[in-house]
Amino acid sequence: MVAPPAFSPDDLQHIVDCSLQHHFWLQTDRAPSPADDAITRTIHHLHASGGPRRLNLPATLRFAGAQLPTDADTATIAEVRAIIAAYHRRLRQDWAQIVAGNEALALNIALPRTTAQIAATIHRIDKTDDGGITAMQFILPDADPPPLHAMDIAATAL
Repeated sequence: MVAPPAFSPDDLQHIVDCSLQHHFWLQTDRAPSPADDAITRTIHHLHASGGPRRLNLPATLRFAGAQLPTDADTATIAEVRAIIAAYHRRLRQDWAQIVAGNEALALNIALPRTTAQIAATIHRIDKTDDGGITAMQFILPDADPPPLHAMDIAATAL
């Protein structure tokens, strides 16, 4: 059986907004900056390692430094270290509420002639005081914040 076409929630939002714009958006280089990639990989590693009580801040910062390219400038290194240190401190308080981290989720949508799949990785899922859950996607410093409006299909898919 042929695998259904897979879209990210952002892909789906772009298609709904304007399919031609989505076509051109696919043609651009969408690779994250080395700093953004280092931050994301470090946060994933911190979650997978058991959180801040198992992976202390110096070890986390060493891991983050190893993720950066060797030619990274001092300002980039300082920015990555500051972001990781702030997140590590915050995570110490929030760790008890975390249900899951780095969760790959997929949603199959049955269409008249085929099935489409929406796939994404949720960075963190926390339980709330009222018994619900909160799904978190981290927006890195270089990224444009996602649009927040009532018809945001990407947010609905997530």
